[in-house]
Amino acid sequence: MQKLLILTAISLLFIFSSSCKEDKDENLPNLPVIELDTIAPELQLLGPNPYNIVLNEKYIEHAYSVSDNFCDSTGLMFNTSNLPDVAAVAFWYTDEWTEDSIYLEANATIEAGEFEVIYTAIDTSGNTSSVSRTVIVENEASYLAQNYSVKKECLTDTSLIYDDYSSELTIDNNINGRLWIPRFLNLEFYSLNVYVNIQNDSIFLPKQVFNPQNGYQIKGIENSDNGFAGMFNQASQSFTLTLTASNVAYSNDYKLTFTKQN
Repeated sequence: MQKLLILTAISLLFIFSSSCKEDKDENLPNLPVIELDTIAPELQLLGPNPYNIVLNEKYIEHAYSVSDNFCDSTGLMFNTSNLPDVAAVAFWYTDEWTEDSIYLEANATIEAGEFEVIYTAIDTSGNTSSVSRTVIVENEASYLAQNYSVKKECLTDTSLIYDDYSSELTIDNNINGRLWIPRFLNLEFYSLNVYVNIQNDSIFLPKQVFNPQNGYQIKGIENSDNGFAGMFNQASQSFTLTLTASNVAYSNDYKLTFTKQN
């Protein structure tokens, strides 16, 4: 009798389970199959990589092409980051230190350096992909930014003898063709940081006044606004500047010979 009850219970459980499964299958709606998008957009750079450009020249955005397995370009989000600094509009740029002004066109680069421009695309499923381009903005005078041994001669009084000294020249990060010379003339009481402008191999030393140093003045010896002062010798990796230095007490002409140190 006990065995019969157990068998009866098992049979009822099986029948009930089968009935539930059938009811569940009959009541399921015909849902559409949703295909998940897990594939990121594909980006392809257009134009050069790396992209080399001269400081103060216009930056041209070469951009990229994009394709996606689900979306066209109107369904994608884009972002570009770490672009080089450029002029938003054409304007006269005035150097805060020298007060010199140069005219820059819109999109002209205004800072030298290496920039890793990153392009990113995101589709509607949130899949993201990125590519990068190296942009190198270079001051054309950078080949002169080295350490030099300097020989100083007084052209006004040749009896004056000076010890040679060293000076490490640096480029200007905002104005193309500009180079800075520290310890200029290696003066005993003043430390002058003087700039020169390079055009091809010609070196120009415009008039510069140092008011905190008792009105000390430096300019190229040639009587012109741009102050032509010398030429760079590619063969010997050297250059000579001829200049006039003066203050309220005196005025002397000098020749400085810069020779690259190994």
